[in-house]
Amino acid sequence: MQPTATPHAFEALDGLRGIAALAVLVYHAHDLLGATQWLPHAYLAVDLFFLLSGFVLGHAYHRRLETGLSTVAFMRLRFERLYPAYALGLCLALPAFGLAMAMGSTVLASTGALLRSLPFALLLLPVPAALSGKAMLYPLDPAAWSIFFELLVNLAFAAAFVVLRGAVLALPIVIGAGALIVVASSGGSLDVGSDWSGFAGGLARVGFSFFAGVGLHRLHRAGRLSLSAPWWLVFAMVLLSFMLPAGGTLDLACVLLAYPLAIVAMANVSSTPRRSAWFGLLGAWSYPMYVLHTPLLFVLTGSMVRLFGTSVASLRPWGGLAVIALTVTGIAVAERWFERPILFRLRARRKGAAIVVPPPAVGEALPQ
Repeated sequence: MQPTATPHAFEALDGLRGIAALAVLVYHAHDLLGATQWLPHAYLAVDLFFLLSGFVLGHAYHRRLETGLSTVAFMRLRFERLYPAYALGLCLALPAFGLAMAMGSTVLASTGALLRSLPFALLLLPVPAALSGKAMLYPLDPAAWSIFFELLVNLAFAAAFVVLRGAVLALPIVIGAGALIVVASSGGSLDVGSDWSGFAGGLARVGFSFFAGVGLHRLHRAGRLSLSAPWWLVFAMVLLSFMLPAGGTLDLACVLLAYPLAIVAMANVSSTPRRSAWFGLLGAWSYPMYVLHTPLLFVLTGSMVRLFGTSVASLRPWGGLAVIALTVTGIAVAERWFERPILFRLRARRKGAAIVVPPPAVGEALPQ
């Protein structure tokens, strides 16, 4: 018998994270839909993810870190939470990349480059460009660059937690904001961090947004944030921000102002049973959607092209919509029957449960 769905804190933030993950999928699948990029600003979903992560982890771990949870134990929990879906993405990517290279693709320089990249990928470490022949930090699953930065900032958060208040908390926020202004001014965009040349920009993005999220949670916890807005209006504002043309000034306006306001407003949204179910579903899909969508799109698009003997352009738009629908279906299956059972088995093992906890109902909070 499966447990029933249970309400948990900040369900509206789960929904916001899911909408952002869907936007990233559409952003990377635009070639399947047409020549026009519908969401040219959706790379900023990563900054929204970092903000959400700081807020939610501040909520989930504040008391536990205060009462003695060690940095090592915290990082083990974070790795357990993030690695299963990433590992599945890697399992999907490897045969697809191998087949593509056998057919003459230059997605990696050689089979040797693939094999040299694999140990780093398995350890969730960036691959040196000299080994992969590519500038990307994670050529086997490009989206994983932000997971690496997430784990870096998680380590800093836990290690500095006992002093992370007041001016100490403000320091990375202020430095990060200044660095973002420099990055946006010099490059004309905040779309940096996924390759080695943008490594410093990636640090700026995660440094500002994560610690800003932590700060927002502290203010919310103290009852000092009273901004509220209808959830649908916040969703519309975020989606509109993804549709804006890319540009440094707009990027800064979104990351430094609009997204923090969106977090605050959504943190104050009240829950209803129907709304809770939808927000829970979007939240449950959000991380696997983010980390699995690239290898799934690669596998499904390549399969369709080979099956029908056609090109990516000739799939537009209906074949592209079919690929996207299959990708979302695959993500839903992976979340329900792979990631979710693993996370709850890990939680049961940590608690010394005598039996394996069955997968929870859709909408129940996943372990952080």
